[in-house]
Amino acid sequence: MVSISVICLLRASEHKQKGGAMSQWLKVLVLLMFTGGAQANMTLAQQVLEQPEVVGKARLTVLLFKVYDATLYAPKGQYHPDKPFVLSLRYLRALEGNKIAQRSVEEMRKQGYINEKNLSLWQRQMASIFPDVQAGSELTAVRTSAGEAVFYRGLERIGQVKDAEFTQQFFNIWLGTKSSEPEMRKQLLSQHGQKR
Repeated sequence: MVSISVICLLRASEHKQKGGAMSQWLKVLVLLMFTGGAQANMTLAQQVLEQPEVVGKARLTVLLFKVYDATLYAPKGQYHPDKPFVLSLRYLRALEGNKIAQRSVEEMRKQGYINEKNLSLWQRQMASIFPDVQAGSELTAVRTSAGEAVFYRGLERIGQVKDAEFTQQFFNIWLGTKSSEPEMRKQLLSQHGQKR
C-alpha cells in the first residue's frame, strides 16, 4: 500500500496540477501511507485476539533518535501478562535483525535474567526470525494462550519460539516491572486503568 501511495505521489508531483482538488488528493494519499500500518496491526490483532482494543502506545527515543512506535493490544483493552496479547513495533529507522536480537538479549540481562545458556539459544532463535527493518517496517509479537511467542512482519508469520520462559522474558523488555524504559511501560499500560 505504501509503495503504491509513493508512486502516486511521485506521478502527482510530475503533473503539478493547479487547484485545491490535487492538494486534497495528496493529503489523502499521505494519510493512507501513515495509517496503513496501524490498520494492518489491528487486523492481525483481530485475527489472534477476541475483541482486541489498544491498551496503550509509546515511542522509544534513544539519544534524540526515534527508534520505533510500540502499540499494545489486548482483549477488550485489558492486558494480563499470562493471557494472549499483541505487541507491535513500527520502526522509524533502519536496523539489522541480528542487532535487534542482540539488543533483546541485553535487555533481558539488564532485568536480571542470568541463564546464559538460554540467552545464547534465544539470541540465535531471534536472529534467525527477525528480518532487517527499514523506517516503516512493522514487527509484531503475539503472546499466545499456550505461552508461546509468535512473530509477524506485517501480516506474514515469520517465526515462533515455543518456550514460555522466553515469552515472559521477551515481553518483560517492554512490560515487566524491571523494564529499562519505565516511562514507555507506563504509556503502554496506561489505558483502561492498567496497573503500573
